[in-house]
Amino acid sequence: PLFATFLHASGFDLIIRRGADQKTLKRGIESANVPYCAPMQQAVGVTRALVDERPDFLFLPMVRSLPRVKDETTATVCPIVQASPDILRADLGDSTATEILRPVIDIGPGNLASAHFRRSVARLARGLDIPLPVWVSAYRLARAAQEAFDSACAAIGDRALTFCRQHAVTPVVILGRAYTIHNTVLNSNVPAIVREQGALPIPVDCYPVADETPSFERVYWGYAQRSLRAAHQIRRRRREYAVYCSNYSCGPDSFNLHFFADAMAGKPFAVIETDGHSGDAGTKTRIEAFLHCVREDERAMGSLRAKQNDFTRIDQNTVAMADIKRQGEVLLIPRMGSNAEVLAAAYR
Repeated sequence: PLFATFLHASGFDLIIRRGADQKTLKRGIESANVPYCAPMQQAVGVTRALVDERPDFLFLPMVRSLPRVKDETTATVCPIVQASPDILRADLGDSTATEILRPVIDIGPGNLASAHFRRSVARLARGLDIPLPVWVSAYRLARAAQEAFDSACAAIGDRALTFCRQHAVTPVVILGRAYTIHNTVLNSNVPAIVREQGALPIPVDCYPVADETPSFERVYWGYAQRSLRAAHQIRRRRREYAVYCSNYSCGPDSFNLHFFADAMAGKPFAVIETDGHSGDAGTKTRIEAFLHCVREDERAMGSLRAKQNDFTRIDQNTVAMADIKRQGEVLLIPRMGSNAEVLAAAYR
């Protein structure tokens, strides 16, 4: 509710698009110039639908990071998400007279109270000619609304876990990025299928993680940090389990899923990936098999006896270039821009 509250308190009427479905995804696939991941294709479809309503402005912020959950240095979002405002603007071309608002949003240490975020809001206000006293008041209201929302989410998770303990229901935490796990197309309908099978799904943004749970300094991605901290805690708790919902062609998850598997080793878990086209039948079979393993684990208390991996050992242990050279290993550098060539040349 952060930006919705800020813009409404600044005097703007809002059009909020909900319920991006299979039809929206299909439109995004047909409209996009590049075969993106399913979330980006869904974003293209939603943007086209909003443009059809002919608003005066289309708000497409360039969000470069998420609020930090603890003391981690970075909480970056993926390059496609960061570039999405420019990508969507290019896809629209000259097909709309709607003004596209593409403010750069940085969230520094201190989260919504940080100087980085306040400067980002100030840039947005200048672009909309919002007077200083108005946007400062709107900013305070927006912060309060977001903080209240976050607290309400945590309260939902607490109530869900209490319900599970009281009624002997298995809680299954749904891990992944918010735009995946809360969309029935992108999450393969996993939450509904989990409920049908008698367990209770809890989204990761409602799952309360204890303060003593470590953060992982070298995890670059913000959504990965949240999911891996939750996985670390779930692995160490009895009668709590996890399903990770991901999408094909996700660059960050090509790393994160391996980290997740390492953190959960010795306890049943499931990974469900989709491009938005799979039906419920395959997902239902996977979830049934997963919950069968969960029941066997609870009966035998297998995960309590199994060795627990400590992901912090990977996070904190580093390898020097001299070690890589001595062991004859290969250093892979992702080609995420021309700087990859410069970095490779420097290492050579």
